[in-house]
Amino acid sequence: MGMQRFLRTALRRPTFTRQGALSRARRLQPERALTPLRKVTMLFVGSGLIGIGVTLFRRADLGLPPFDVFLSAVSEIANVSHGQASWVIGAVLFAIAAAVGQRPSLYGVGYVVLNGVMIDAIDHLIGAPESLGGRLAFVLAGTATIATAVSIVAHSTSTGGAFELLTRAAELRGIQPARFRTGLEVVIFLSGVALGGVFGVATVVFALGIGVLINATAQGLADHRAGRQERLAQRQPVKAA
Repeated sequence: MGMQRFLRTALRRPTFTRQGALSRARRLQPERALTPLRKVTMLFVGSGLIGIGVTLFRRADLGLPPFDVFLSAVSEIANVSHGQASWVIGAVLFAIAAAVGQRPSLYGVGYVVLNGVMIDAIDHLIGAPESLGGRLAFVLAGTATIATAVSIVAHSTSTGGAFELLTRAAELRGIQPARFRTGLEVVIFLSGVALGGVFGVATVVFALGIGVLINATAQGLADHRAGRQERLAQRQPVKAA
């Protein structure tokens, strides 16, 4: 029943890029107070995992996740690294969001900067597998890693990513959030394909799997937090009457 619930939710509110997944996962997470140190730590961990996940896709050489298809096209056209391309696109999307009344937070800007740094830093640390089985394993591991990273960042409640800001602006103007987010994802992906981005079977695997995995990892983090709160409550001393 749990898997059926995940699948129904994924089909009802589809998402297939890591940026769109972050916007969606953020809506699944309740607002809560965290210290700045914990928020920054979770952003670092999430960004590091995204760097690993994207690198696994690049080394598999079977296509990139949909958002990274667009980044790969920008990277080739502008003659910059993949991480630097993410900075360029992040800056453009943040500028559009600010123009429609949704200014990015320092955490959101920091997240984009960290993503670019980690993607480029980890790029040289992972070698390419020789067999097709190894390449497919990289694709599956990369999808799971990015889903976990997105859920961790959303769990920090500190992102304010560009997709999230644009979706919020659309919602304030009466546009259904999931529909707008999916439309934005489609435009970004098709633009990447049209510009010659790296597209392949791995792109399809990621697009089909990321929504379900986001549900699973977000639920896992929520269950862990609920269990932790229950354990802490049980440790509290009982006051005598």
